[in-house]
Amino acid sequence: MKAQNPGLNFENAVFPAIMTGFSFIAFLVVYWIVTQGFVEPYYWAGILFAVPFVTFGILTYCAAKGSIGTSLSAIITSSLTVSFGILAVALLVILLIASSTTTSTDVKRYEKALSQMGYPNILTKDFPREIPDNAENVAFTYHPAFGQGGEQLTLKFKTDEDSVHLYKEYFTKTAVWFGSFGDKERESHGVFDGKLNAFRDGHNELPSDLVIYVVFSEPHRPGDWNHGELSLVAISEGNLEIMFLAEEW
Repeated sequence: MKAQNPGLNFENAVFPAIMTGFSFIAFLVVYWIVTQGFVEPYYWAGILFAVPFVTFGILTYCAAKGSIGTSLSAIITSSLTVSFGILAVALLVILLIASSTTTSTDVKRYEKALSQMGYPNILTKDFPREIPDNAENVAFTYHPAFGQGGEQLTLKFKTDEDSVHLYKEYFTKTAVWFGSFGDKERESHGVFDGKLNAFRDGHNELPSDLVIYVVFSEPHRPGDWNHGELSLVAISEGNLEIMFLAEEW
């Protein structure tokens, strides 16, 4: 069967035409994954996955026009299918590793990171679904799990006095434990030195009025906090600051 253009005979380009369609669909799927599925999108790297589609499209045109014989086009298509498949898998693995080792700090990525962390599971259920409108000096970090490394999400912001009082009232009732950073009992809930570094803001000391509310904590084994899960909220009433932290490692 010939196309409407009398100069093209697509009967001579069946195989490359099929691979053109397949690679186009694959490009759409992979491009969505690397731009929407990751917390940090890879727009430009994602464009590279369109190379097979474009190449097979050119090959289809050349075969249909008769510039390349049917047998030769099939051989080239077979070779390119294997080569592009290997390269595409390698590139996808590289992007997966890059995504898994990149700490996100752009507050625009907060909602995606929260979703990636499993919201609203037991670790994230008390995080705000969106950054509050009255939040100021917002700081956010998300580090995905990779190998033996843990997954961690933090959100810190300054708010108004009424909001701080509401947060304190709520977490005083719902926390499994709350107290100051100087209280050594915190360690039995997995709150060790370094957990609240985001509250230091480059300073050596934490706010003197800081109160830690442990929402959930569970070690990998009783008394062994080398691995485990932790969700806490830290509030400085004097600074009108609040920080949410969820960690699974």
